[in-house]
Amino acid sequence: MNREGLRDYILGKGMDLMGIADPNLFDAPPGYNPTDILPGCRSVIIFAKAIPRGVFEALNSRYDLYMHAYERYFAIMDDLALLIAGKLEETGSLSAPIPSCTPLHRRDGWYRGIFSLKHAARIAGMGSLGKNYLLINERYGPRLRLGGVLTTAELVPDKPFEESFCEPACQVCIKACPPRAIKPDKFEQPRCFDHAVAHPLLKASVITRFLPRRLQGDSFSQLVTNTLGRPFRVECIECLIQCPRYQVS
Repeated sequence: MNREGLRDYILGKGMDLMGIADPNLFDAPPGYNPTDILPGCRSVIIFAKAIPRGVFEALNSRYDLYMHAYERYFAIMDDLALLIAGKLEETGSLSAPIPSCTPLHRRDGWYRGIFSLKHAARIAGMGSLGKNYLLINERYGPRLRLGGVLTTAELVPDKPFEESFCEPACQVCIKACPPRAIKPDKFEQPRCFDHAVAHPLLKASVITRFLPRRLQGDSFSQLVTNTLGRPFRVECIECLIQCPRYQVS
């Protein structure tokens, strides 16, 4: 399957955007680069779907509708990634579908997916990362959900997005963030996660000091997130809604 055929297939399945990232342009921590995950990876396929704006504007049911869209889109993208990988392997190219959300790895208080789809989307030319660590796209702002596939197929890559849709002087999300996780020069993900993600066992993580060493700290939180805490509930999306690019259409 060539690039054009792949694009037609992905957009035909209802996705809004599709891009190809060059695996040689990644600079992730050891274990999280494309070739760390799939040896011989030559292309990273990224596709995206925008959550409808009406979900965020439904004030009385905003979080219920957001979580419904959040979960269903991730399921759809995981299914599509499996289908894409299968089609590519029919042509002789090893391909690994990347989970669009969980499982997550927790290291030093930070959660990471198996692979960073946000960084891959930037390298694939889909947009830039904002101060709130969300991908911001020219048309859809920060409302995108992402899926991806690593493959040994050699596909023509897109050019990375080198500019930024996040204005240097803008402090809207910084001021809107309830736990003050967004700073002018960094994003404190653990602070954001502790505030925004609701699950009783995660909130009770202080008990980890009484558990066996293998269940303490990061290990316990990772276990809960990927088992009993799946799906968890998101209860804060202020930086997304307040982002000046949110209204882009």
